[in-house]
Formats: sequence, structure tokens, C-alpha cells
Amino acid sequence: MRAHHDARFGRFSLYTVFLLQAGLVLLISIPLQLLSASGARPALGPLDALAAAMVLAGMVFETVADAQLTRFRRDPRSRGRVLDTGLWRYSRHPNYFGDAVVWWGLGLFGVASGAWPSVFGPAIMTFLLLKVSGVSLLEQTIQERRPEYAAYIARTAAFFPRARIPDKKKPCPRLLARTRLLWLLMSGQGRPPGAAHSRYRPRDVRQRHHSGSGRVSFGPCQDRPRTCAWQRAL
Repeated sequence: MRAHHDARFGRFSLYTVFLLQAGLVLLISIPLQLLSASGARPALGPLDALAAAMVLAGMVFETVADAQLTRFRRDPRSRGRVLDTGLWRYSRHPNYFGDAVVWWGLGLFGVASGAWPSVFGPAIMTFLLLKVSGVSLLEQTIQERRPEYAAYIARTAAFFPRARIPDKKKPCPRLLARTRLLWLLMSGQGRPPGAAHSRYRPRDVRQRHHSGSGRVSFGPCQDRPRTCAWQRAL
């Protein structure tokens, strides 16, 4: 920003950084300011407990996500790659999600105290994280720097954590093998030659004959015990 605006950086940053953030803080905190000015001191209740749990959970979620991202960036092998493990497996921006949960917990504190307009604060912050300064801004250029990110987008939720979407281009090997085996059995290609007739065995195979040594054999199968397993089993 400083290099782009050069001599205008001081005036530009005054409006886009400091005054903008000050205005957002004032707008978001108005309900709490009105409640504080009223002098009301309601007793703690279940909503306060839920709000505290949300704040704590959001802080833990955001801290763990940032720690995983920091460890990933420190690894030289991660250069140009995409972090898709840990919390980042379920959301492309788990740190932003944790931040939003903290804001909603703070808003719930206001609701528990009687300041229902407090929900506008978390709503504004969530909108900013999704559409302005968070997810939307970050993903404008990240695909150019990380080619794997397009596939990461296809299988991972953007903000709200959820189970990963399976890759449709890679079917389950076990399911594929079972399907192929079932097709072979139904089409007759998995049986010995002539096994499609006479209860899966040809007539000449069903007729037992005795070899010179007195052992009972199945004709064509006596020299091919493995390939004729179907004939011996049926």
C-alpha cells in the first residue's frame, strides 16, 4: 500500500485504515454502549454460559488453525503447496470461522443482557470476513500462487466446517474390484470355458474318470488345479 500510493499514503491510510476501523468499532459496539448507559445489571443465566462457551470454542478453533498454518509455512517442503490437513481439511479458512464464532459469542452476551440489537455486530463482522477483507480477498490471487488450490476448493468448504467432499474422479478401489467381480460372475467370464451351461460346468467335466493311479480327476482340470478351481468347487 505504501509503495502504491507513495506520497498519498498518509492521507489514504487515514481514511482506509484508521477511520474505517474506528467507524466499524463504533457501529458494532452501539448496542453494548446503550446497555451500559442504561445501568441495567441483569443476573447471569444460561445464555451467558452459552456465550462464554462460544467465545472459548472460537478462540481455541482460531488458535489451533493459526498454529497449524504457521507450522506448515515453516516447512520448506510446503512451498507452493496447500495445507489440507488438521482443521484445514474441513474448512479453507478455519481461523476466520473461529474469529466469527468469537464475535457471535460476544453478541450473545449482549442478547443475554437484553440488548437484542447486539446481533448486528457479529452479522457485520461475519459479512466482512466472508465478502470483504477475509475469504473473498484472500482467494482472489491464491489460485495463481498455488495451482493445487483449485482442487482444494472443489473438495473443501469455504468457511463453515464440514466433512470433505469425496473426489468423484477416484472411485473406491475395493468397490471397483467388487463391482468387476460381480460383473464377471454374472456374465460368465469368471467361470471356466463352458461353465455357462449345465450348472456352471461343461458335461465333459462333470463326468468323472479314473486315472491310471486310481485317483479321481476332472479331466481337463487335472493339470490345472488353480485355474480350474471353479470346476472343483461346484
